[in-house]
Amino acid sequence: MVKEKVIKEDLLEMFDRLEERIKERENKIASYMESFKKFHRIFFYGAGTDAQVIAGLLGDIIKDKEVCFIDKNKKKHGMEVVPGIFCYGIEKMYGYGKKAIIIITTSMYADEIEYELMGEKYQTTEKLLSTPICAEFSLLVARNMEIKSALALKESKLLSFDWNVSAKDRRAAYYSLKELWRGYTFRDFDLDGIIPPEPEVFSVYLRKFLAEHLPREKGNFVLCSAFSKDKIAHLEKAGEGKFNKLYAFELNRLYIPHELAGQVGDNTEVINACLGEKKFQLTREERGNGYNIYNWLDCCSDDFANVRSLDEMLEGGEIEGRISLVRLCIGNGTGPALRGMRKMIQRDKPLLILQPGGHWLMPEECLPSLVVWLHELVPEYKFFGKWHLPEKLDGDRNIYMYL
Repeated sequence: MVKEKVIKEDLLEMFDRLEERIKERENKIASYMESFKKFHRIFFYGAGTDAQVIAGLLGDIIKDKEVCFIDKNKKKHGMEVVPGIFCYGIEKMYGYGKKAIIIITTSMYADEIEYELMGEKYQTTEKLLSTPICAEFSLLVARNMEIKSALALKESKLLSFDWNVSAKDRRAAYYSLKELWRGYTFRDFDLDGIIPPEPEVFSVYLRKFLAEHLPREKGNFVLCSAFSKDKIAHLEKAGEGKFNKLYAFELNRLYIPHELAGQVGDNTEVINACLGEKKFQLTREERGNGYNIYNWLDCCSDDFANVRSLDEMLEGGEIEGRISLVRLCIGNGTGPALRGMRKMIQRDKPLLILQPGGHWLMPEECLPSLVVWLHELVPEYKFFGKWHLPEKLDGDRNIYMYL
């Protein structure tokens, strides 16, 4: 009881100190927001909950501006949230000649942005605010929200926590706190599912345009990206009645199909192979349930990935029928994966969903290079580069890009 009393007294004293800091922080935030008015485009890098909160805070300041959230698939405040290759997005922005502001909404991206964008090429330009300034703005907003949430505890008796610990440790902390703070309500952000999982969000977007933009003849769906039973389930739901069969490949590592045994639908087949055009060597380092492929044939390992191409599987009868949709994450190995399905692309002209990945992309695998290659392979394809998910794509059998 003595410990409980001391902790509560310390917390109440902290509340008093925090109230004094809120006004100072809000004045500084207002100053930043005023400076944002001169920018035409706003990029949120790290588009999680923090980015959405900051977007809502900016309100009228951004309602007439072009806004791009990088890395997530969400829709909040009436704006589309699109994934993209950040450097490529910045190049597109420079091509339009408009000033832009980058707001970093989580500290984990700061070094990455510094490395990619704040080097010699971008350091002297006045079109971008510096990384530290943008990161500081986001930090001010986040800290102010934390302070206000802490102050609200006095009245609402609500404690919310989102700790980066194991489920076992989280449960232990939960019961310890619940015993200590009798009468308070506890909520775990992870368990409440406040942020919907990526597969669920993706299935919403997938359903949005599949019916209109898929070729009318029902075919097969090829998924080539990291996946889980949850993602498979959402894709099965999104494609229900639209595909004969879903084939799930990994792009960069070997997947262990028995881990999904009995957990996928009858019309889904998990392929125990990477999707590519030739075998390539693996590193010795294991990650999770497979290998990460870091290098190509110059790798020192003697182990080879089980790589299959769609063309050879179609020719061998292992996959039957036409392919109407391919969803391909752009990363190390995308080029070989596409080259290994060149005959299928020319024959079936499927809808290709090219989902740009992270900053680690190999230069030759960047989206512009892939688009050029695909256009040479199938000249009649029409290409669309969009910042926001379009309501309608013109033409049929198009290559669609999440940009």
